Formats: sequence, structure tokens, C-alpha cells
Amino acid sequence: MGIWDLCLIFILCSVMGWVLETIYCSIGQRRFVNRGFLSGPYCPIYGTGAVVVLVLLLPLRAHPALVFTAGLAVCTAIEYIVSYVMELAFHNVWWDYSDKFLNLNGRVCLLYSLFWGALSLVLVYGLYPALSALIARIPESAHPWLACALLLLMLADAVHAVDAAARMARVLRELRRKTEDLRADLKAQQEKRLLLAQEAAARLEVGAAALLSEAAGRIRRRHRRLLDAFPTMRARRAEPDELLVRLRGLLAQRREKRK
Repeated sequence: MGIWDLCLIFILCSVMGWVLETIYCSIGQRRFVNRGFLSGPYCPIYGTGAVVVLVLLLPLRAHPALVFTAGLAVCTAIEYIVSYVMELAFHNVWWDYSDKFLNLNGRVCLLYSLFWGALSLVLVYGLYPALSALIARIPESAHPWLACALLLLMLADAVHAVDAAARMARVLRELRRKTEDLRADLKAQQEKRLLLAQEAAARLEVGAAALLSEAAGRIRRRHRRLLDAFPTMRARRAEPDELLVRLRGLLAQRREKRK
């Protein structure tokens, strides 16, 4: 298995992973959801997991139980690392399994780890032979050109997605900061007895609504896609992100009005 074959397997598995994720999330939300961090029809985390599993576990294919266990461990580690890196890079938690049984910091959980193990079996014993046969039908001289073209397309998409995520993170960070400043200002005035409690609450609500409206106006289409694709995304803190919930609701209302 050469490097270009691995690149093509990476691309094909990324596409199949996108299909799987999109079907699962679209059924859950009862509407089409373009799942994944990138805009195109591929989820590189699946392609990465597939390549790592094949490189490490193909020598073990005589032992299905070992393939399942090792695949579970490898893919769970990849998911945890990707979650951690994305959180550090964009200051948001992109998926959260805190409500799932036997989860680790909300990044991975037993249910999906078992799914990764099962998917490793499917990959090693079913998909890999089929994908190898498919790639073998393509002239070998075309493998580098095809792989490079598709990888460059994904790279361009990744640059676009990182820019969109970074811009969205800045909008959300500014929204949270302004809301906290508003709360602190009203609390200080309350303590000085310049405002009654009910007046303070009303002014906070009006101010927060204005900030949410401003933030919604700055959320572009590509940012909204990320919010749809990662419905459990929240700020890097333990408590629920009420502002993000309200922002999602406001964007949903605007989307309905445009229909």
C-alpha cells in the first residue's frame, strides 16, 4: 500500500464519514445538516482515523478482537486530541458528551468508542478490500495527480473553514465580554442603589437582546453552517452557554422569516 493509495483512501473515507455524520445529524435535527468542520462533503477526522487504523491494524487482521480493541483505542484518542486542539484554537467546545455514560471530559464517551471499534472492523475486513479494488481500477500513473488535486481542494476548504471559525469565535467572544460587562455595570449600579432590582433585570434583558441582535447580524452564512453542524458547541466552561442558545434561536427565527 503506497503513499498515494493511502491519500486516496484518506479522501474516500473522509467523504464516507461525511455521509454517515450528515445522515445521522439530519435525522436527529429533522432537516438537512451539512455536518463537519469543512464546507465540502468530507470529514477529515474519519479519513485520518481510517489511515491510522489501516497502517497500525492491517498486520493484526488475523485477530478480529484485537482489531476491535485497538481500533477503539486509536480512534478514541484521535477524537479526544482533535476536540482538545479545536477548543484551544477557537475557544469553543465543538461537541460535548457530558450527558453520555462513561465520558471523559465530555470529549469522548463509551458509546462512540464502541462505535469506533465496530467501524474499525468494517474498515479492515470490508471497506479496505473494496476501496483497494476501486483504486486499482484507476491507472496507477493518475494516482498522484488525482490525490494531489483532491488534497489541494480540501486544503483550500480547510483554510476557508479555519478563517470562518476564527471570525465566529471572535464574534462570540465579544458578545460574551459585552454581556458580562453589562451585567457587572448593572450590578455595580444596583449596589449603589441607583437602580431597583426589577429595573436592573429589565435593562439587562434589553441590553442582552440588543447585543444578540448585533451578533446575529455579524454571523455570516458560513458561520451559521458551523453552528448547525455542531449543535452542542459551547464556550470553554462547564455551565451551559445561555447566550449561544439564544443566538441559535434568534438565527433560527430569522431563517424561518426568510422562507
